[in-house]
Amino acid sequence: MIEQPLNVEELRELAQRVGGIAAIVSKRSPAYKGYVQQIQDEADWLEAMAKEPRLIRRPIWFVNGHHRIGFDVDAWESAIEGHQNP
Repeated sequence: MIEQPLNVEELRELAQRVGGIAAIVSKRSPAYKGYVQQIQDEADWLEAMAKEPRLIRRPIWFVNGHHRIGFDVDAWESAIEGHQNP
């Protein structure tokens, strides 16, 4: 994602699929503190994330027809179990 960052439109589409901008912004990113005071709306966040991909929560993965954002052990295990063949 750092070498091939998502563009504004890709970020907008991702945000729509996962519940909005708040779901994809990494508040743990060191860059977050520098941007949060400057951001006024969702369009600003999209522009900022396109310029600074470290603002995006990772990992981003697509399993069983659903996008997942961030590392959540329970969600990973559930997705993997649902994907395995009996």
